[in-house]
Amino acid sequence: MNIHNASGGDFELVRSIVSGTIQAVYSAFYPEDVVKFFLDNHDDEAIRRDIAEDNVFLLDVDGATVGTGTIHGNEITRVFVTPAHQRKGYGTQIMRELESIIARTSRVARLDSSLPGYNLYLKLGYRPVAYKMISTPGGQVLCYHEMEKTLRPEDASPEAYPFPHFDNHVFRQTAGPLDFVNGETSWIVRQEGQVLWGEYEGGPIQKGFMVGSVSESGEIELSCQHIDHAMRLFTGSCKAAAVIPENGRIRIECRREWRVDGQTVVEDAVLEEVR
Repeated sequence: MNIHNASGGDFELVRSIVSGTIQAVYSAFYPEDVVKFFLDNHDDEAIRRDIAEDNVFLLDVDGATVGTGTIHGNEITRVFVTPAHQRKGYGTQIMRELESIIARTSRVARLDSSLPGYNLYLKLGYRPVAYKMISTPGGQVLCYHEMEKTLRPEDASPEAYPFPHFDNHVFRQTAGPLDFVNGETSWIVRQEGQVLWGEYEGGPIQKGFMVGSVSESGEIELSCQHIDHAMRLFTGSCKAAAVIPENGRIRIECRREWRVDGQTVVEDAVLEEVR
């Protein structure tokens, strides 16, 4: 069993798996117009683009390609196993591999669930977070669930960046001085590999921006800049360490240095993940 990136020469194979599975399986769950909507959504242009961006993966078993899956950031999409090879655990194998890739940079995997895949995603630990409806060109209404799963560091593949994962998480200060930042300030963090960036606002801060890096051991270095409600411009830097307590929410213990009005202020603070 081998999971690998699809190359340009695999386009016809990927298209065959996707279109063949939709036509064979989805017709038992959806009317014809909705089946066509799925086929159009996974058209040739989309498949070629994802292959060119190294987002498409194939599962080979005993010399035969039995399934495929695609990643967009921390979103899993276009997971299909050929009808002849379903109910053999291959869909789970593809999902596990895609999750291990996402776990390199994010603590959350996301997907939109079709009816045929819903029970599998539940068994794999995904939970519905939103119920959506789309009107198809033919006037049908397609209903589906947006689903999420919290990934653990051990979900990452061995070569993956192991810990911690901040992408799309929000933090608030729970300890430290309240002069420049307080508990109403929200820090929204993004991450790609070891690069961090994001925005912060609320409390005394109108708008702030940050950029920096995190090491494999969880050591953080950030540069920050913000403006407060008195229209004072702050520049600063932060060195921090991230830990995960028993409740699973990341805690950041940091030492910040703010520069404002010709003065430098050093302070210690603790930020904790709120989502």
